[in-house]
Amino acid sequence: MTNKFPVFNDRGKVIGVMGTTRSYTGAKENLKPYLLIDQAVEIIRTSFRQKLNVAELAEIVGLSERQFLRRFKQAFSCSPQVFILKTRMSAACDQLSQTDEKVTQIARDCGFADGSSFVQLFRREMGETPLHYRRRYRLNET
Repeated sequence: MTNKFPVFNDRGKVIGVMGTTRSYTGAKENLKPYLLIDQAVEIIRTSFRQKLNVAELAEIVGLSERQFLRRFKQAFSCSPQVFILKTRMSAACDQLSQTDEKVTQIARDCGFADGSSFVQLFRREMGETPLHYRRRYRLNET
């Protein structure tokens, strides 16, 4: 699981991105009680572009929705919904930095309902708009 956070200068301007990575694979030994959710995690990682329903994920792994939510939060310190959002944001960041696709297309490609909600979520999560993120990343590449 990867988290990306904006880094601000003393004037509050975004000057970079800091990331943390938590290896799910490496943590499997410590997560044995929670391996029931492994299948749901793989579904999220491969199907994040589609609409995902927590109740359906719980049913797939054979847990009640309440048990699934509790085990998921214990394993990842976040809800499945937040995990899905972070997975989608990570994919969007990759597309913004590696392609010239329009923001609205990237939003659709990454499973967001529409371009405007994507921009709002991106700004909330990353501290800047998708276009600023793209410009900053490209400036840092040269």
